[in-house]
Amino acid sequence: MKKFILIVIFFFLFLVACEKKDYFIVNFDSDGGTEIASIQVPKFEGIEKPTDPEREDYIFDGWYVDGEKWSFIDSTVKSNITLKAKWIREYYNVTFDFNDEKTSNVNYKFKTGEAIKVELEPTRIGYKFNGWDSNVPDFMDDKDYYFKARWEKIVPTDILIQGSNRVLINSVLELKYIISPSNAQEDIVSIETDNDLASVVLSGTDKIIITAGSVVGITRITITTSNGLKAAKAIQIIDGSSSVSYPDLGGYTIKIAVSETKLGEFDPRLTSETKSKYGYYDKPDREYRIAAINEIEANYNCNISFVPYPSDATWGLVRKQYILTQGQIGWPEYDIYMYMEGTNPGYEASNAFVDLTELYAKYGHNLMNEMNITANTYKQKLYGINTDDIDLVNILAYNVGLWESIHAKDPTIKEPAKMFLDGEWDFDAFKEYCIKVQNVFKSLSSQYYCLSGFGSYYWRGLVNASGVKILDTTQLRANIAGPIETAAAQILKEIYAAGAMDPSFQVDASVATWNAGHALFCTGDLWFINSDNRWKENLWGTDTRYGFVPFPHMTGTDSECTYVGTSTGSAACFASSRDWSYRGFGKDCTTENIFRAYMDFLYTAKELYRSSDNYSLVSDVTNTATSKFGSEASVNAYLKMMLGSKQTNGSYFGGINVYGFYDPFVGNNAVVSVWGGNNTFAGEICAFIKGSGSTWSNSVASYQATIESALVDVYG
Repeated sequence: MKKFILIVIFFFLFLVACEKKDYFIVNFDSDGGTEIASIQVPKFEGIEKPTDPEREDYIFDGWYVDGEKWSFIDSTVKSNITLKAKWIREYYNVTFDFNDEKTSNVNYKFKTGEAIKVELEPTRIGYKFNGWDSNVPDFMDDKDYYFKARWEKIVPTDILIQGSNRVLINSVLELKYIISPSNAQEDIVSIETDNDLASVVLSGTDKIIITAGSVVGITRITITTSNGLKAAKAIQIIDGSSSVSYPDLGGYTIKIAVSETKLGEFDPRLTSETKSKYGYYDKPDREYRIAAINEIEANYNCNISFVPYPSDATWGLVRKQYILTQGQIGWPEYDIYMYMEGTNPGYEASNAFVDLTELYAKYGHNLMNEMNITANTYKQKLYGINTDDIDLVNILAYNVGLWESIHAKDPTIKEPAKMFLDGEWDFDAFKEYCIKVQNVFKSLSSQYYCLSGFGSYYWRGLVNASGVKILDTTQLRANIAGPIETAAAQILKEIYAAGAMDPSFQVDASVATWNAGHALFCTGDLWFINSDNRWKENLWGTDTRYGFVPFPHMTGTDSECTYVGTSTGSAACFASSRDWSYRGFGKDCTTENIFRAYMDFLYTAKELYRSSDNYSLVSDVTNTATSKFGSEASVNAYLKMMLGSKQTNGSYFGGINVYGFYDPFVGNNAVVSVWGGNNTFAGEICAFIKGSGSTWSNSVASYQATIESALVDVYG
């Protein structure tokens, strides 16, 4: 039996050994391309070339075995093999990820070396597009690119409530709220009233519905966004059966001419979105001015419109000539001119402005302080209305960042505002300070100066700070050659001789060394700071910080009584010969009633604000300071100048209301200008500072009589 089994096994092995295998298996690995089926090929024969596989974005470059390209003409199969496809990348992907769940990615394909040209303007509600997470190359490389959008959330900067500020008892009032910028997205988290005289609810995406009760009074609504932004509006609930009688202006539009770049600073209804072009009214009484405009427009049946001066009357002398011409031809285009130089005698002579003396006595609400009245009076007649609070005009500003660099090189050089606060800021200290700063600048490769700007502006600041009115409108005297005036001129002359004052003597926005960050100090007006047409927010880059220090006072005088001579801002001057524009608007449409409406607007705005919980003089002054100045010492110096020294009971004594006085020695005034070239008083000041003339009294003596004659002409 065993023998039989062995025979069977042997026979089986013999058959296997004798079997003939006459083919090989050829596999095709398409490496991501379309599949190619495996085939059987007779031994030692060639392979019939299959259809080329396809693969998106690639070009087929043949079949390879062990890195060698297979020849379908010469090569034969000697064993089971796998041919692998080789590909050349033709297109590469460029993917733009919008980083927004609501927007799909955008994909492009480019060949290597091809210019990458895409036109994408990503938008996302509530966000600002800040570019891609890496730079998009100009030309395509041999790789894929993936770019992800970067977004910056647009934080609301302002919220405004629009609509009437009056509602009848037992009635409904609809208001609208506007969040700025318009593409900001913010949730309203609360809306409330300060009493139970009315109820308030939100409706839709931008509506406020107020339902008044049956009791007359004032309710205040406050709306708050999720990021803490607030807006408030006072609503007067009235009984329609009793009301004050107002003139009916018949729908007349009161046109108020303003510099285009300052439209927003006068018209509180303009939002922060137009700030770069028109400026922006960012004072805390903004909502109350808007409410006052709405109320006056309703009461007087009129419109109040702030419009830019025409292009041929943009500023300065061309505007002056425009106004004079309008008065001479008797066809003025505006009801009110907002103008700085309302006291120039030429306006009265040309009949350009209305004498407001009696109208102000009748409708003025006693809103103007004595300084503003004096500034706008010519020969005992009032020609302009300015109800602004007294503020600083000619200031001494400094570059906080540059001071920090100076202090790092010489730690004994204190911050200017700190010098003032420590009682160390007199003429002698100022000269020593300027020379020390200039010594530090000598080590720098570029030319730097301690002082920049116009020489006569410094002289005016030093004289005023020592308590002297250069143009005394009460005594009709020009104080230009006394001991303080002489000492101020001499100190500046010595500073200039030490090389610490820029010899260019430029003004306003044209002071090159100040603009370049190559001067520590410059003179200008308070409103210059952060103004697009003067000293911009980023004048010296992202770390631009302006400092403030009062002008130094005469050595030996009381540092607690640093005086400030100030002039007023823009005045509302009413155009004469405007009767032709009133035709068709009814008998009440007259200059008198337009004046009354304007004064009621100013009065209502002030009363609404000062009777609100928001009003605080200290807070207002502090907010102004912190919005302008970039150092704590500067803020404190401004507070001291405006409010005075803080007393133990928390009140303030001193400041601009005690030590301030009116001095019209400013640019383009009716008596003598603070700036000018050769053969002018200002030019003589500058010439003396630069070393001309033997003595100060000899240099200015010839101007005394001329200036005093002009004082008598204007204020006598």
